[in-house]
Amino acid sequence: AARTDVCRVTYGTDRIGAQISTAIAYGASSVLLVSLWGRGDIQALSSLTIDNVAPPATVVATNYLGTTAQTVDAKLVSAFGALGITHTDALTGIAYTVLELQPGADIGDINITVQGRKIYDPRDGTQTLGTPSTYKYSDNPALALADLITNTTYGLGAAIDWTTVTTAANACDALVSGEKKRLIGLTLDDRKSAEEWVDVLRAHAGCWVVRSGSVYKLVPDAVASSVMTFNKADIIKGTNKWSMVDTDNA
Repeated sequence: AARTDVCRVTYGTDRIGAQISTAIAYGASSVLLVSLWGRGDIQALSSLTIDNVAPPATVVATNYLGTTAQTVDAKLVSAFGALGITHTDALTGIAYTVLELQPGADIGDINITVQGRKIYDPRDGTQTLGTPSTYKYSDNPALALADLITNTTYGLGAAIDWTTVTTAANACDALVSGEKKRLIGLTLDDRKSAEEWVDVLRAHAGCWVVRSGSVYKLVPDAVASSVMTFNKADIIKGTNKWSMVDTDNA
């Protein structure tokens, strides 16, 4: 099922279905299913269901959060070893679950709640840009947007003005009747260009994305003070032209 699917990215918390990449016999009486959830490092996996109910105790789930330090699953090593295959892939950077199922188990839709990617927040002094091990989970859509713009694997891989990210993130966190104004719980699970996904996240964050040279800036859709006085001297010669239109187009 996962052969032709995209490798998903979850921002915030979302409930998604499994992308089954492998089904393999394990021992004398079990089957292993490898269910992919998306790119890590994520915060948590919880509330696993099979056919919309909690699985019985005979179903054993081993979760991996997509860290760069995760190790190879021992059950998969054993199952592949029985086929004469040396399995060494820890799927680093990929969040997934190994499900051990007993014969006769009914298998329906497999779903899980993903508490998504850990992303950089410039407002948190304990985090260091460029050191993902310091990043933390966030459901702030402006921070998710900044991650997408800067990520070199699935995003634009571009530079961003982090001062403007702080302003946009604060606007999302502003309280309205005791609740944050904007949150995100979204999984990028479709084949769109990075530019298209940036536009989707921009809508969630309630801001504009402005490119200034090679650097992107976030501008919240909110009341703000003027940042520039536009004078005659700012007009580039030949860029302002007057023309007459007919009555129909007036």
